[in-house]
Amino acid sequence: MTNETKDLTAEEKEFCHRLLSRVFAGEFDMDYIVDYSRALLDTIEECLSELPAASEAMLRLMLNEGKTREEAAAELGITDPQEAYYYEARGFRMLRHPHRSRRFRPFMTVTEYYRSIWEQQ
Repeated sequence: MTNETKDLTAEEKEFCHRLLSRVFAGEFDMDYIVDYSRALLDTIEECLSELPAASEAMLRLMLNEGKTREEAAAELGITDPQEAYYYEARGFRMLRHPHRSRRFRPFMTVTEYYRSIWEQQ
């Protein structure tokens, strides 16, 4: 365990875990060992800041503060549930794009079973 890992609070680790599990949905399970470090949190913050404002705000409220989509939408003044879903889905879709998701991979160690899948992407 590095000194960088010790800097993260439990809430920050949970935030990182929630985001990575949604970005790598279907791939992210116990086969990954994540290096929860300050550098990972900085990378996540950088990627979130590149998103459109509404999507960034929606994801921050849902992932960082643990709010539901409906609660986050109400706080942002969004009344249409489909619009709230759109902002959430758009944010995750943009984070899944290889341009951004590639930045998370150095912090994740993959078991041998998935290594070949990752190398193909």
